[in-house]
Amino acid sequence: MPGGPAERAGLKAGDRIRSIDSIPVEDRRILAQQGRSRIGQATTLVVERREKGAADAIPSVHSLSFDHAAPPGNYAARSFAAYLIGMCFVVCGLVACFKAPNRSGTLFTLTGLCLGASFLGTPYFSSNAVRTILRAIISLIVVFGFAFLFHLMLEFPKRKASLCKRHALKLLYAPALLVALFLLFIVVVQPQATSGLNQISNLLIGLFVLAYFGGAAIAIIHSYAKATSHERAQYGLHIELAGILLGVLPVTIAMAFRILVPRLVLPGGDFYYLTVIFIPIALITAMLRQLRAAELPVAGS
Repeated sequence: MPGGPAERAGLKAGDRIRSIDSIPVEDRRILAQQGRSRIGQATTLVVERREKGAADAIPSVHSLSFDHAAPPGNYAARSFAAYLIGMCFVVCGLVACFKAPNRSGTLFTLTGLCLGASFLGTPYFSSNAVRTILRAIISLIVVFGFAFLFHLMLEFPKRKASLCKRHALKLLYAPALLVALFLLFIVVVQPQATSGLNQISNLLIGLFVLAYFGGAAIAIIHSYAKATSHERAQYGLHIELAGILLGVLPVTIAMAFRILVPRLVLPGGDFYYLTVIFIPIALITAMLRQLRAAELPVAGS
């Protein structure tokens, strides 16, 4: 970003960071033990730099030293926005827990608490062991939050026929379990962060988010297409469809570009996740509308 912290530190677009305070960037274990930097703390980066238009040239090596400063204003704004999104997920999930004591309500509660926790984050601890445990827990929570959301879209407003098939739930949650185990391996074992492992991690996580978010979008579109005009109004499917698509599609598109064209930087890509706030709002609105419709007396009864 022009005028941003990276530019002020001397970095240029395309630089490849090789070490941080003489610690190779591949050494995930040692870097994780360093803890959080303090304002005013000096840091030295060693970077490889290729001149523009010289892809085949041997990269030059540069040493950049800078002092840590307070986070810029846009960082604080994004952090506050993420906190609001997390609280929205948690509050809407708790409302569903008390207002809708059924399978859909339970799945919404699990989705809200898991995805909400991912946005709220955790307090900082100086102990590396505690930080490792928290990272492992948050990784599990986030992964299964995506799975719960997809499952919820298959259950609400009506249970899809695909869930009635044998081993349907195993197939639904198996990818989440595999990704969770992979992330636990990364967090706990902390293997060398080689280029190959980083590419595999980015690809695996990108495909996981793309599949579950994309699946959730497809499920709600299917529900909307199969419902009658009366059911769309009764179940609040207009609101649910709009909210889910607004919340899911920007992140899904960003992930698709990240997998297919990893070097392409989408304009405003750092803020695409903000649209996720539409998901809990749309879901709780539709769920409460369905509950109110179920309580209304049938005409002529």
